[in-house]
Amino acid sequence: MTQPPERLIQDLARGRLTRESAPEIWDALHGPSATVFPDTADLPYRPLAVVHEYWKDMTRIDGVAQQLRIEPERIAGALGYVMLVDALEGGEGFRYALYGSRIAGVAGFDMTGRLVTEVPTTLPTRLFFVACYIAVQRHHAPIYTVHQAPDDIMIGSWHRLMLPLGQGAEVRRLLVCNVPVDPHGRPK
Repeated sequence: MTQPPERLIQDLARGRLTRESAPEIWDALHGPSATVFPDTADLPYRPLAVVHEYWKDMTRIDGVAQQLRIEPERIAGALGYVMLVDALEGGEGFRYALYGSRIAGVAGFDMTGRLVTEVPTTLPTRLFFVACYIAVQRHHAPIYTVHQAPDDIMIGSWHRLMLPLGQGAEVRRLLVCNVPVDPHGRPK
């Protein structure tokens, strides 16, 4: 399996993940969850809320925020948790244009400039990331996920908010806020 299952992509876009969405990925990530169009009040960590409010203030066409660059001063409280993920031409995948310093510090690697499929983690985890980004790109919907970290990363879970950016109705970039949380519920 080199591409995520279509059912997983569709279920992410609906916010209805179950084991049947993709059993291998579900088991590897210990039952990830997804919420489509989350409310800011339901996002449990401040960096997620800061980025969500920033995105909500942007002009949108068909759900796609009409800007490709971010204004760092407007999301200062979340910067180390922010990733910018570029959608490659022709549906050829996704590349990290920016990989937040806090994320890199916890993960133990920096993915800036690299493809999502090159993340040095398990195949099910990579496929989950790609499926999430495809779901946001296709459906122009913000998606919030929570999944358990792979065993090789010493953290409890990752809370990821993915927001579409682009031109017209075309998603060309994703604004992602990714908060690592320890087993006691404290962000790192």
